[in-house]
This record gives sequence, C-alpha cells and structure tokens, in this order.
Amino acid sequence: MQFIRLTRRQVADNDGFQVAIACDGRIVGAVGFHGVDWTHRSTSIGYWLDAGHQGRGIMTRAVRALGDHALRACELNRVEIRAAPDNLPRPLCGAVYASSSASDDDRSR
Repeated sequence: MQFIRLTRRQVADNDGFQVAIACDGRIVGAVGFHGVDWTHRSTSIGYWLDAGHQGRGIMTRAVRALGDHALRACELNRVEIRAAPDNLPRPLCGAVYASSSASDDDRSR
C-alpha cells in the first residue's frame, strides 16, 4: 500500500508517474519516472520485471515508450535509465538499456 500512496502523491505533485505491466490480468512488472526535474527538464526511468517474463522484449518496449513520452509529450531534454548496482552485471538489464536507443550515458536531445 505504501508504494500506491507514494505513486499517487507523485502524480498529484506533477513529479512523474509509475505504470504497471500486466500479462493475463496479473501485474508482472512496473516502469516509471523516479521524479521529474522540471527546472533542468530531466528525469530518470526505473523498472522491474518478473523473471518469468524477461527476455521477451517487454521491458525494452516499455522503456522505449516511456522515454519517447518524456521527450515528446513532457518536452524533457534528458532521460536517464537508472539501474541498481546489483543489476548492472545482469545481461537482461543491459539488454534493455542497449536496445532502448539510449546513448552511452543517457537518452537526450
């Protein structure tokens, strides 16, 4: 319940949002903005996906869509993908980053 309260507050404060990824009526992941720096017009994306649904391109498509939304609809200038240090060596985490059309440091215009 705390996560739901925090995400509702995030939307109310115009500080980004989180969305669920559902498969067969069950939440299998989430993707969203950690927050939006409106002064510098930037944000970072965080995500998680159930192990049984990884390797199918689900998160790649979700991250790409969210990045495009940030740059186009929100008119942000910089979007970073943030990964927990424990996730960096994981091949699938890197695959999402690599296939999201991100540059070496971030995705920006």
